Amino acid sequence: MFGGPSGENDPPPRPYVLSEQYIEVNGAKMCYVEKGEGQSLLMIHGLMGGVYTWEDNLEALSGKFHVIAIDLPGFGKSQKGDLPYSIVYFKEVIHDFILKKKLEKPIIVGISLGGHLGISYALDHPENVGGLIIVGSTGGGREFTWYEGILVDVLWSDFLVGLYTKEENLKRYWDRQFSEITPKTEKRFLSHPHFRDGTKAHHDYVHTFSVTLRDVLRDNLKEEYYRVSAPSLILWGKKDYYHHIEDAYLMDEKMPNSELKVFPNAGHTIMQEIPDKFNQTVVDFSEKIASSKN
Repeated sequence: MFGGPSGENDPPPRPYVLSEQYIEVNGAKMCYVEKGEGQSLLMIHGLMGGVYTWEDNLEALSGKFHVIAIDLPGFGKSQKGDLPYSIVYFKEVIHDFILKKKLEKPIIVGISLGGHLGISYALDHPENVGGLIIVGSTGGGREFTWYEGILVDVLWSDFLVGLYTKEENLKRYWDRQFSEITPKTEKRFLSHPHFRDGTKAHHDYVHTFSVTLRDVLRDNLKEEYYRVSAPSLILWGKKDYYHHIEDAYLMDEKMPNSELKVFPNAGHTIMQEIPDKFNQTVVDFSEKIASSKN
């Protein structure tokens, strides 16, 4: 996979809304942003995201909390290349980051892949998690037969993911990502080099996406939900094409300390489609957790 474009002609990535900082975690240089004081919120993006996923939320939430958003290795402005992308690897990255930053029981806020990682990390390290806010999460993978596994590996190979994520094809899938496409939405997506054909950023992103997704599809958390002890808020858009509302109901039913809030007119990316409602919902839940510590 590696090789490809040199990157010399790649357009520069758009600056984040907060100052970028870097830290080495688990052998990779990782980008993050940080602002605010008090209860920590650790915000983890999905497969098509990065720190920029939360650009409508960071300033608002940092007025009340210590907010940290990360680019997982392979995404955004973090180190890319031949890294061992997997659920296990990303959980190790999160654990190393929490320890190095000395975060005391952060609330993990995760969208899609980020929600999956939050749940899985909370199962492994309940002592390190103050709460979970899960947005349109994955978590319903399964074990495949040998021929199903081959099919998954072909359908989500680097080559085909490269075609799926070409700019002309991405636009066809936007109605699955958002309940409504606006000029702001289009500008936001196309301003990132990893969504631009022929760039090294796109070349590297395709590999990260392909390897990670194939692992996610094999990782089934459904039978483990009952072990999640952290207070959990499940947020779901009723128009979410990727993760159907039935997944949210199952998660809420099985998690012993959860509450579910469904947004009837939102799709997969609630934090971008209805940021004010999302921000207030996060504030209300996080304040309850913070007050319970005092």
